[in-house]
Amino acid sequence: EAQLACKGAALEGRSLEGLARELAGRPLRVATMCSGTESPLLALDMICGALKAQSGQSIAVEHVFSCEIEPFKQAYIERNFAPPLLFRDIRELGDEEATTAYGATR
Repeated sequence: EAQLACKGAALEGRSLEGLARELAGRPLRVATMCSGTESPLLALDMICGALKAQSGQSIAVEHVFSCEIEPFKQAYIERNFAPPLLFRDIRELGDEEATTAYGATR
């Protein structure tokens, strides 16, 4: 509960329009882990669309990578989001190299 209160306080008084101005055209870089259906990306797309419609302000989202161990979810992510990198196992992400969904290492 304390962590949520801190996060809420950090956002207090800030607006999405203000964030768009602060970003000044730079993209919001997003990486997802245990990505599943990529609901964070879907939500961000909806939020950015609503912001554009209501205020004319834009926030670009750059999908940096996803990480998902389930092959059928990897296929969904690749088909629908085409991330530049799709890692297989979150447990490898802190290592020197991590295996992609296609067996390559990065």
